[in-house]
Amino acid sequence: MTCALYPGSEGHHDIDAQTYAEWGVDSIKVDGCFADYVKFGIDYPDFGRALNQTGRPILYECSWPFFTPGHLLDGDKIVTDVAPNCNYWRMCDDNKDTWESLQNTVDIFARPAGADDPMVRSSGPGHFNDADMILIGMSNNSIPRYQAQMALWSIFASPLLMSNNLYNMPPGTKEILQNKEIIAVNQDPLGKMGYPIYTNTSNVRVWIKELSPEGGKARWATVLQNFRNESATLKVDATKIPGWNSRTRFTVRDLFAHKDLGQSYTSSVDSSVAPQSVRMFLLTEQGEGEPSGAPRIATTALGIYLIISLCYAPHP
Repeated sequence: MTCALYPGSEGHHDIDAQTYAEWGVDSIKVDGCFADYVKFGIDYPDFGRALNQTGRPILYECSWPFFTPGHLLDGDKIVTDVAPNCNYWRMCDDNKDTWESLQNTVDIFARPAGADDPMVRSSGPGHFNDADMILIGMSNNSIPRYQAQMALWSIFASPLLMSNNLYNMPPGTKEILQNKEIIAVNQDPLGKMGYPIYTNTSNVRVWIKELSPEGGKARWATVLQNFRNESATLKVDATKIPGWNSRTRFTVRDLFAHKDLGQSYTSSVDSSVAPQSVRMFLLTEQGEGEPSGAPRIATTALGIYLIISLCYAPHP
């Protein structure tokens, strides 16, 4: 039975997968309502096998971690079992258009303490941790919160799946959704998930994400997160970035303002962050003798993805 109480696919993986392929379906979500999580290690890979046998490329979303007690956050199961069998997988509850819901999701993705964490290692081309849909433009709520979701989802390398009414979007939301520089961070070819390098309670963090080099120069995206009700000054410390040190010179570009900050930096960069908001920067390594000012990063074409959600669960 599916989450919506319709018949599920238990025992019919091959015929269902072939039917979806014949219908021209491009993406399938297999949920876990009413399912026995003990069998996920058999059922999810088997449904993926059935999809692959159809010969049609179909994006395969699993709810394996979310419907498993503990969300598989301890140990290597996401790396060894989930990532080889799914294109992306839900790690959190359904998002709601509130600060509390955003905070709860961000807290789950903030668990990794570094690049060696299984959640970070599981992310790469073709397999990603899913933070659920982005709700930018869902209502008339704050632009800073929508900026925060766009920035952090891009740091997470989470799929950017919109859930909103395109005919009734508040002013300012289209610019967030069509920010090509931030989309480029999300879609970076390395596919790496970012992680916090500084935390002061769950409301204040500094995140980094490794990006593919450009012109032989290392690049990192960073988000300065301030979910408190007062302003905060946050610092990106170069010594916390793998491969960099206190003498590393780098340029900084503001990805919301689309503006290069007019100098090169060494050691660190500080920035004031308004209450309940974020700042997002691109950091580009700078060689000796290079002029100040960061190069513009390559952008990606915008696309529209239609997602058909098809839940899986055994019959009661």
